[in-house]
Amino acid sequence: MKRLRCALVVMICGALLIVNLSACSGNAYIHNNSCHWRVSGGHTGRTRQMTTERGTERFYCRECVETCRRCGGRATTHRYNAMDFHIFLCRDCAD
Repeated sequence: MKRLRCALVVMICGALLIVNLSACSGNAYIHNNSCHWRVSGGHTGRTRQMTTERGTERFYCRECVETCRRCGGRATTHRYNAMDFHIFLCRDCAD
């Protein structure tokens, strides 16, 4: 009986861990919408949904989110342009 109870606790903890680590997180690329920066390029991969400071929902592919729009380096932050799009920038270009 003690082993059964222990096994049940392990299974429940494992299930909770899987649910918490699944693609339900806010940083997941789970959408099939077109990337807003690559609309003309025919991007068909997974995209990430992000909301602008004005409340507009935009979708971006992993490459656009991780690449600086100015120098091509690794993006670490984002800003917004006049058209309410995210501009992904590295630390040096953001300053």
